[in-house]
Amino acid sequence: MDKELKRHYTLLVDFLGHVMGPDYEIALHELKDDSNEIIAIASPILSVVYPPTLVLIFISLLAPHLPDRISRGAAIGALLTSVLCTLTANGVAIPLVESLPLYDLGLSWLIPAAVFGLAASLLRGHAR
Repeated sequence: MDKELKRHYTLLVDFLGHVMGPDYEIALHELKDDSNEIIAIASPILSVVYPPTLVLIFISLLAPHLPDRISRGAAIGALLTSVLCTLTANGVAIPLVESLPLYDLGLSWLIPAAVFGLAASLLRGHAR
């Protein structure tokens, strides 16, 4: 398979992984010449990594001069929430996770990210 075709299929795997959600794992295999090469995988790990990554990208684009502690705090809040939501979506019963604001939209990490970022901003004198 040529590089351009692999790139298009890889994008399709990523898209399907996001659309279908954490209950599905999408894998693209190349079976040509008995190589059995795995080209791309989309799995629940994306549900964990995606929110803190979005937070860091959003902060770096809109407020690049914010202190690092705020970015880190917001990313930690998003990461903790995304881990809990991914575990819940994969059958681990965690009380109150499904009652988080914006849970049904897959955006329950937004408020914890803002709260953790705000908490980190209040710790300005306590760093180091």
